[in-house]
Amino acid sequence: MREAAVVCRELHCGEAVNVRYEAHFGEGSGPIWMNIVLCSGSESTLKDCSAAEWGVNSCKHKHDAGVTCSGNETENYEDSIPADQKTVIKTDGV
Repeated sequence: MREAAVVCRELHCGEAVNVRYEAHFGEGSGPIWMNIVLCSGSESTLKDCSAAEWGVNSCKHKHDAGVTCSGNETENYEDSIPADQKTVIKTDGV
């Protein structure tokens, strides 16, 4: 849950509530940049966590992880992210 806490903090979405694995929310697409991510839980962003070499992995999207956060504070923040850098953010299962 430490990694999930960092994801929710970075996205300004409140506290981490749950983590789901095996593409529970659906498979992503495109390159997989991070693998074996280890956070202490105090980092501001995932890039501050340790991980295997950037972009080098044998992962498949069928193993994508998803995080449920407690808040819905993404509206203004999401608009400030360039389209080519966005992560799919689902709130209330939508």
